[in-house]
Amino acid sequence: MTWDRRADDRIGVFHPAHIVVLRTHFDGLLKIASRRLEQRNAGEDLDQIDCRIDAIGRRRSSEDSVVSELEIVLAIANRATHALVALPETGGVVHLRGPDSCFLFGSAALDVTIAIIEW
Repeated sequence: MTWDRRADDRIGVFHPAHIVVLRTHFDGLLKIASRRLEQRNAGEDLDQIDCRIDAIGRRRSSEDSVVSELEIVLAIANRATHALVALPETGGVVHLRGPDSCFLFGSAALDVTIAIIEW
């Protein structure tokens, strides 16, 4: 994998198989977050939070800022969705357009890393 820049954009070149792995991880995290949101909407018991969501929340919160679980889950879902959209359908070139896109993609990758470590 290599990254290059063009103005504020970043262009990553991956082996196509790595794109499949990234898609699998981002999609899995999105499914975990979506399942939690569905539980909330259905009024189900929320005592059992997925350990991966909990770990991401702990790592992304600080003592100075308390973030609700809903905010954490929504942020995870938004970052994973953004990352999935950024991945190409074919090939291995990822084009991140601007600083916000770079931040969201990198944040989604960090979420995946935290989830894998926790699992």
